[in-house]
Parts: sequence; structure tokens; C-alpha cells
Amino acid sequence: MDVAVASDLTEEIRRGVDDAAPRITEVRLTEEIRRGVDDAAPRITEVRLTAFKSFRDEVLPLGPLTILTGLNGAGKSNALDAIEVLAGLASGASLSFVLRETRGGAEGSAPHGTSRIELGCTVELDGAGYRWDLTIDVAGEPRVARESLTAATGISAVRAALVGVFHLDPIPARMRQFVPAHQVRLRRDADNLSATMASLSEQHPGEFNGLVALADRLQGGRVPGIDFERTTLDDVMFTLRERSAVGADTGSTPAREVSDGLLRVLAVGCAVGATRDHLDLPAPPHPGVVSARPLLVVEEVENGLHPSQAGYVLDLVRDAATQQTKSILLTTHSSALLDDATGALNDDILVCYRAPATGYSHIARLPELEGYLDAMISGPIGRNVASGRLTGPISEEIDRHGLDDLFGIDR
Repeated sequence: MDVAVASDLTEEIRRGVDDAAPRITEVRLTEEIRRGVDDAAPRITEVRLTAFKSFRDEVLPLGPLTILTGLNGAGKSNALDAIEVLAGLASGASLSFVLRETRGGAEGSAPHGTSRIELGCTVELDGAGYRWDLTIDVAGEPRVARESLTAATGISAVRAALVGVFHLDPIPARMRQFVPAHQVRLRRDADNLSATMASLSEQHPGEFNGLVALADRLQGGRVPGIDFERTTLDDVMFTLRERSAVGADTGSTPAREVSDGLLRVLAVGCAVGATRDHLDLPAPPHPGVVSARPLLVVEEVENGLHPSQAGYVLDLVRDAATQQTKSILLTTHSSALLDDATGALNDDILVCYRAPATGYSHIARLPELEGYLDAMISGPIGRNVASGRLTGPISEEIDRHGLDDLFGIDR
């Protein structure tokens, strides 16, 4: 049961305080968590969008891999903004700063006609769940009006998970320059991609070889390796070693000449394969708390890719998600990528849509959409989405009419 607490809880989460006065005693932190055992890594399992922008009483579930799709204006970016607000507060930034940096500002973050935001998340650690919820008044100077946490001992876990959010937004124009080789922690705009890749090549050759394989696959088998140019000041830039269709060496292409699409995909591949130490994330709240499982967020992951290559990125993130070292949240409009999300991945696809009657945004798992089975019988997911099907609204119960037709069953 959640219990309202004083508004200084947000401050304690920002600081990662572990010895705050107990407010609820129903959930008890295990001895393993207190000792900071390596296999106990906090992770965000859901974000509650109770009253935020276009959302009312909605939940965004997060698994090892989550693919969020939907029409333009459905609310996908609003859901990501909510994650950014929670992560910003946990990082130690002030409430007014976090909301000012959010698209639409403080007042634009409250649902139309209201002056109050309600957000929350659940963080799981070693089988225990910790819920943090807060209500923010945005009339005038923003202030926390109410908040709750299911256990005071969960403060550090919640903060660790939220500061582990890494929203990657690669900007190719910034990725074409030499960069100091010591700047190895990939920044959110990936401007230091060359330095991160150079470090991976030395410290994590397996992950680096995966990047080489990705570049080779995207370039039609013409990239057998990735090298690095260095200046006397120890600045670095990656270069693609290239070959012809018959295997002859054709020289190299430096990062400054690489296409926007390939630069962007290499940045995604680097973030997916990198360890936490190679992502520009804050340190744990204090030495007694283990690092959280990072949540990697990438919007429109297919940008710059030919439709025939979208599946390469999906293969990359799917493999990374199975390793359970980070959670991955993608948004996409790509019908080609959705076509490749077959089998169990159907359950990882969330559809964001607007309810016609209210205009509010909602989120549903793909198999819960009305007409899902009929649509899947008629063709792959991407083709259905491109035709305007499987975009909402949700059905009260799963439609089984399509299977009845398939098997000749009369009801």
C-alpha cells in the first residue's frame, strides 16, 4: 500500500539517501541488496502516466526489450518525456529546471485544462518492487504536492534505476570530428563515438567485433575492419577499412566521410553493446549501492536506414536484450522493422494511440488490439500497420474470429 509522505522524499531520491526515516515497513530490503550483491541490479519495470501531457491513467510497461509504435501524434514522445522527467529529478536537478527543459515546459506537461502532473514508476530489485509516485502542481512555481514510496529503504534503488536512463539521440554532424581519446563514455549525442569505439576495441574486443560485423553487413560485405587515426594530441577518429566485391583492398573511409545513416546505426550499436562504464551515466548514489541495469532509449531507431536493413538493428537489440545487461526501449514507424518482429517479439510491441472519444493517449500490447488475429492472418505486422490496421483502439477481449475462419469453426 502506498502512503503519502512529505515532499522532501524527492530530495532524498535525488541524493540517494538510504537511511531516511521509515515510512512504510511492509517491504523489507534483503540482506543481499543491503550488501550490494552484483546480481541484484535495480531496473525500471513500468512508468505510470497518471496525468501527464496526453495521458490519463495509463501505464508504460518496460521489459528487457520494448518496441513502442503508433501514429504520429499518438503520444509516444510524451511517454518518453515522462521518463526524462523522472530521470532528471533522480539525477539531482531541480524540479523547475527539469520541467523547463521538457518539451512544452511545466504548464505544457499537465493535461489540457489542468495544472497538475501525476507520474510514477516501479523499480524491481531482487524480487522486491518499489513504487515511487508524485504529484506536481505547475500553477506558478512548480512544487511537489504529494508523493509516496512503498519503502524508505527503496530510495537508493529507485534513484539508481532512474539515473541509469540513457536517452541516445545521435547527431551525425557532430560525429565526424577527431575527439580526445580519453573521452570514452559515449555521450547522448554520440559526438565522441570514435573515442568510445577505440576504447571498446582494446577493452571489449567482442563488442567491438560486433560493431565491425554490423558495419560490414550494412555495407554489403565491404567492411572487413575498423581502424583508428590518431593525432599527436591523442585525438582519435575511426575509419572503415574497405574492400571490393572480389576482396581487393580499396582503401579506407574516415568518419568525416561516412553517411549519416551508418554513423547513426554505429552509435546505436555502440550503446547497445557497451557496458555501463562506456555510457555517460552518473555513478551509483553511493558505494553501498550496486549500479542499475541501464535503460537505453532510442527514438525512431530506423532513421537513415534503407527498409531492407531495418532487421539488422532489430537483430542487434534483440541479442542484447537476451543478455539481461540492459533494458532497451525503442520507438519506430518502420513497417520493415515491425515485419521482422516475429514470434515472441509480438508481446514486446506496444501500440500507442489516441482514444477517439477523449483524445487521451493509451498504450496496449499488440496482441490485445481489436482485430489482431484477423490482421496477422492477412499479413505481417508491418504491412498491417502501413495499411492503418493494428493502430488501436484496444478491444475488451481478444478477437478470435480470425482463428475461427482459419480452422473453419462456426460459433
